[in-house]
Amino acid sequence: MPKQSYLPAATVHVPKARRAELRRAVEHGVTVELRGSSGQSIATPELAQLLQLALDGLTSGSDVVLLTSETELSPAEAGQVLGLSRQYVDRLVDLGDLPGRQLPGSRHRRIRVADVVAFQQMRAQRRGRIAETVNDLIDAGADY
Repeated sequence: MPKQSYLPAATVHVPKARRAELRRAVEHGVTVELRGSSGQSIATPELAQLLQLALDGLTSGSDVVLLTSETELSPAEAGQVLGLSRQYVDRLVDLGDLPGRQLPGSRHRRIRVADVVAFQQMRAQRRGRIAETVNDLIDAGADY
């Protein structure tokens, strides 16, 4: 596992021996229910989505790392999340495409997780629009 210099809010790892058991439980429709101290059910669509994503990651053998939106990453760590090189992330910060800050008295930078996620979503939307436009052109009979 790569070294992590940022401090995650939580890291969850399921040993290989338990993964198959967890996968079978998910396939058989296991449900997770959270209850408050007075016994009332705590259920929101956002919590269900978070738990589903965590289950998907854990059953596939990945560790699940939970970061708060205000956690700051180095450009190399942001690059790992985005699938980009550290140099390209530095360039995106220089251009103002990705908000970041310089540490006082240093050349080192930090980028908030919330900004990395927003950038990732914007890139995905842009790629979706490009793919849609290409498909429209092909459907219209344009040469490929």
